[in-house]
This record gives sequence, C-alpha cells and structure tokens, in this order.
Amino acid sequence: MDGPLLVPKIGVVPAQNAFSGNVGDQIDMLINIYTESGNGKFNSLKAIKKIGDEVVEETDLIKHDPKGHSTPFETGYVYDFNEHDINSPVTIRFVMEAVEKTESGGSVSTQSFKEITIETLP
Repeated sequence: MDGPLLVPKIGVVPAQNAFSGNVGDQIDMLINIYTESGNGKFNSLKAIKKIGDEVVEETDLIKHDPKGHSTPFETGYVYDFNEHDINSPVTIRFVMEAVEKTESGGSVSTQSFKEITIETLP
C-alpha cells in the first residue's frame, strides 16, 4: 500500500457518548484494519482535543501504554479524556504513524500519518 491512507471521520456523536464502548470499538476496529489487523507498530499516537480551530489539549497516548501494544486502546487509556469537560462541542483527533513490518525481500514499508476524527456535539 503506497502513499498516505485517508481514514474517514467516524461521525458526529453526542459529547457524553464520545467515549462509549461503541465508538471506542469503532476506533479500535479502524486501527486494526489499517495496520493489517494490529500487526503494524505505532510510532506516534496522539489525541488532540480542539474547540473550533484551537487545540486545547494534546495527549500522547503511546506513553500511557506500559505494554507497548500497537493499539493503546486495548488498555483503555484512550478514555483519559473522560476526566475532562467534553460536554461542549469539540473535535478530538487521533493521529497515527504506523510502521508496518512486511517481510517482502527483507524490506520494511512505512505508512504515512493517518487521522481518525470524532466530532462531538453538546
């Protein structure tokens, strides 16, 4: 797979439901799909909380995962944002860079940044 891979927005959900199991499962599923069922290794995974165009919070999710999983969501740390006020319109963006270990002639392919966006409503 060459070039950047565009991940569509999951959609608009009520803020209080932004981190419900269903949405979390969708995020996890998308990440697994776009890293060959979780075999890719993320170098960087950040959750960016925006109000309008202003970034009000940025969290590096990888550092929260002591086991080094390729999908930090397994450990539930993505739900850290529940500790903050998300009952206002915000856009939360997950930015990933996946390095896929494909063994074709000993080469390792690197994929570009991918983004998953959740827009929340009050």
